[in-house]
Amino acid sequence: MRQKRTISIIVTFLIAAILILSGIHSETVIAAKLKLNQQNLTMAVGTTYQLSVKSLPKKAVVTWNSSNKKRATVSKNGVVKAKAAGLVTIHSNIKQSGKKTKKLTCKIIITKKENTRKTLVVYFSAPVAERSEQLDGISSASRTTTTKNYKGNTEYIAELISKETNADLFKIVPQNAYPNTYDKMLQRAEQEQENNERPAIKNKVNNISQYDTIYVGYPIWLSDMPQIMYTFFDTYDFIGKNIIPFCTHGGSGLSGSVERIKILEPQTIVYKGLAIYRTYTTNSDSKIKLWIAKKEK
Repeated sequence: MRQKRTISIIVTFLIAAILILSGIHSETVIAAKLKLNQQNLTMAVGTTYQLSVKSLPKKAVVTWNSSNKKRATVSKNGVVKAKAAGLVTIHSNIKQSGKKTKKLTCKIIITKKENTRKTLVVYFSAPVAERSEQLDGISSASRTTTTKNYKGNTEYIAELISKETNADLFKIVPQNAYPNTYDKMLQRAEQEQENNERPAIKNKVNNISQYDTIYVGYPIWLSDMPQIMYTFFDTYDFIGKNIIPFCTHGGSGLSGSVERIKILEPQTIVYKGLAIYRTYTTNSDSKIKLWIAKKEK
């Protein structure tokens, strides 16, 4: 009789333990699923957007606040109203009984009103004139327009994007022109990268503050952006803007350049980049247009 009672107690204990562990697991899964319907967002002044928490438990209490109420306010129900251009972060604090407060954020770029928003396409391209299959410097990423005149692949894509988006176009021109032969350009690019140089840019973007979205294009040199692109990012203020990278390459893809731009410009929204292989440029129009339409973050 005593043995049966002991077994019964053990079984009861095990069932209780299983129920407790299951509850903990369930709560952990719910907590892991908690997220905002948007983590990054672009809004124009005067517009509103409804933020919400996904997988929110019934008894959870959500409070909202804005990092800058002059730029955007948020109601107790999570409705964001854009008031002034710039960068703002909306914070969501989720409180559940007996648990730590869960904090979620949405990074929002507030742009000017829709009818005043402008787009710029910036690019650097340095085609060499010696081998048709190796033309955009170190990445071997250019194309020929005729047997005598060369146009970089990066330039080709930049012009297409500009046409498709009705954007202004800006070509980065180095103060000290790059050699137009492959070996000499490689030598200079290696030296600039080894010394972490910032090659001077000859021309300037007029009033960059007027642009909310900037496409930035470059060939991949030695598994990175050319050093002159670092000069470009050092030169201008990109706070609160959208940066959309694209590159041409000889096999290395984006080569971590998008992540480097995010480090250089932490107060912007940097979109997923587009990489086009050197020999596919003129056959990639439809791919480029689809990428422009999607603009994934």
